[in-house]
Amino acid sequence: MNKAEVITDYAKLPDHDLDNFAQKVYNSLNPNSNFTWAATIMPNFTTDITSYKSKLEAATVNTTAKNTAKTKLVKTLHTIAESVNTQADGDINKLKSTAFTLAKEPTKIGILPKPEGFKVEAGENPGQIKFSVNAHSNATMYLFYCSPEPAPADITKWQAIISSSRIKTVSKFASGIRHKCVCAYKGAADEVIYSEPLYIYVQ
Repeated sequence: MNKAEVITDYAKLPDHDLDNFAQKVYNSLNPNSNFTWAATIMPNFTTDITSYKSKLEAATVNTTAKNTAKTKLVKTLHTIAESVNTQADGDINKLKSTAFTLAKEPTKIGILPKPEGFKVEAGENPGQIKFSVNAHSNATMYLFYCSPEPAPADITKWQAIISSSRIKTVSKFASGIRHKCVCAYKGAADEVIYSEPLYIYVQ
């Protein structure tokens, strides 16, 4: 899972939002005990903000001068934001203290839901079972379990098939015997939720 970070590119902020945003970041970082800066960083930052504001608010705006000052301020914001990400090292509280815009916070994916679309079918050859289930975007593995009837209550005693694919054909099941099968999505969590059981007579 990726670390929490702040956005580093502010080039698309509207002209009249950029100066206020940059000033808010400056006020949040000067001072801020969570971060340390080289002696020139904050003085240069406030100079870039002042320069941009003056060109933006001039009675007759010189577009070229304004754009040049904007490019410089955006570059400074980028440099400071990258340093914020490095120094915060994913600490969400430190990142929030900067007034920078947080990138989408990583979400913790818990236990995945009960599988949908689980099917068991006879394979092309004797002793084969073809397992399939609907894909799940957060599943890293698909777990298929199968046991001759009567199946033990303890699923760890069943045959387990771990697959990176949602479809798996497995051989060497005992022909002519009814088997009980379930499946589960496996994600980051250790716990899984099993499907409703299905039954098949192996050919």
